[in-house]
Amino acid sequence: GVEDAAAVIKDPARLRASFPRMMWGTPDEFAEQARELLDTGLDALVVNLPANGQDPAIVRLAGETLDAVLPSR
Repeated sequence: GVEDAAAVIKDPARLRASFPRMMWGTPDEFAEQARELLDTGLDALVVNLPANGQDPAIVRLAGETLDAVLPSR
């Protein structure tokens, strides 16, 4: 467990270490995280938007953001 969750949330490095398979942030931050994963040799990503995937604008933004970094099909 985590003694002080607020401290983890405020520290991006600790947050990333606590949730290494989750991506979040601005579109640019999200794209950079996706690039880092793809640079390991992955050729695809599976994305779930549990917090706001019901919002078509968010789904569109995620798609546009990922389309810019995914390898050509």
